[in-house]
Amino acid sequence: MNKEKKIKQNYSIKKRIFGAFSQSEDAIVKVEKTITVVTGLVVSLSVFLQVLMRYVFHFSVFGIEELTLIVAMWFYFMGITYSIYSGMYIKVDVLSMFVRNQRVLKPFTIISLFFSLFAAALLCYYSFQYCLWAAGAKETTITWRISSNYITGAVVLGSGLMALHLMIKIRQIFKRRTHG
Repeated sequence: MNKEKKIKQNYSIKKRIFGAFSQSEDAIVKVEKTITVVTGLVVSLSVFLQVLMRYVFHFSVFGIEELTLIVAMWFYFMGITYSIYSGMYIKVDVLSMFVRNQRVLKPFTIISLFFSLFAAALLCYYSFQYCLWAAGAKETTITWRISSNYITGAVVLGSGLMALHLMIKIRQIFKRRTHG
């Protein structure tokens, strides 16, 4: 009887931890979507204004390309993280054209996700190392002298979130394998 009670307690603790983690993931995804939408609108508006000013009014706005680049990096990397979360990312999956059995495809899917996780973790590590170097070197953009860490920060955070979403996908596949 005591053993059953301990098992129920462990299950209850795991349920609370994963419940809190699930709520955190939902909050992270909402932030990713919000940043993606807002930065996408800003980049679109910025490019529209650049074209309008340059070709209609024959006037160039000083430094707008630099600001657009910073916002675009955040747009790209937050968009990538959300696409991994939603499963709508581009992947080369030729095997699924020939093999229809999901049991046969699962190991290849897992291997593919592990390679992607490795690449995201590697990108996160090296971009973080670059951020540390850039902060020490006080590296800035050319026109506005904005710290390059605002650009590289998008890479660090984006690749870290990619790794998080990939780990969750891998865990879900293993959970499905063991529970059904």
